[in-house]
Amino acid sequence: SDGFLKLVGMKLPDTSKSWFNKSINLEECERLCLRNCSCTAYANLDIRDGGSGCLIWFNNILDVKKLSYGGQDFYMRVAASELGANTDLKKKKLAGILVGCIMSVVIMIILGVA
Repeated sequence: SDGFLKLVGMKLPDTSKSWFNKSINLEECERLCLRNCSCTAYANLDIRDGGSGCLIWFNNILDVKKLSYGGQDFYMRVAASELGANTDLKKKKLAGILVGCIMSVVIMIILGVA
């Protein structure tokens, strides 16, 4: 099953292959996108006042990019295995940092005691 990768601060892509609905919220938008195998991404139609509406892209995504300031959240469809890999990578990095910190403390204690 697929999921969505949240990309923050994005310039939204070209909307020539998109569809919108002003009356549904972001959660409904996600469900609609998941039910359509041609749906590749979604976002809020209007980002004012916490966001409203639904904008869905189909097939290829063109001209999306990260902005240095501003932009909006953009949810890109990815395979569930890619989402899991991202989470596993974060866990491995966190474990590595934790082990490094513990080893540093142990070495300082040994050197301080000796």
